[in-house]
Amino acid sequence: MKIIGGSDGKLIILIFLTHPLKFLSLNFIFTFFLLLSVFYVLMFMLNLVQNTLPKQKESFICFFNSNLKFSITKRIYIKGFFKFSNFLKLNDMQGEKNLVKSLYLIFNIEQKKIQILVQFRPPLIIFVILSYFIIYFLKLAV
Repeated sequence: MKIIGGSDGKLIILIFLTHPLKFLSLNFIFTFFLLLSVFYVLMFMLNLVQNTLPKQKESFICFFNSNLKFSITKRIYIKGFFKFSNFLKLNDMQGEKNLVKSLYLIFNIEQKKIQILVQFRPPLIIFVILSYFIIYFLKLAV
């Protein structure tokens, strides 16, 4: 699924190398990765809900009608980790990492735009730092 990229992995290594040893435990590490996973699942669920709204629903219906062989689980996976982006604005997206995953161009009737399927890859650095600070400050408070 390619969840953690090179820079995110290096950040996690740097965090645990600079973390005070008196607070470092196996429980701390497992809690950190559990919280990171929760944030990632929440992002998946948010994208899944957003892709079932009427503005995006039409594009997915067209895409799945042209790819009838997809199972239900693969359709949920696609709706959770992918989104349709306006074709003309692919180069204008600043700060977002999008990877084109399909060469199908879909005309979205609701938005009156030509769209293409891209993999939505949010900046995990936010989730990593947020997970670390939540765990670290909860550990200090206890």
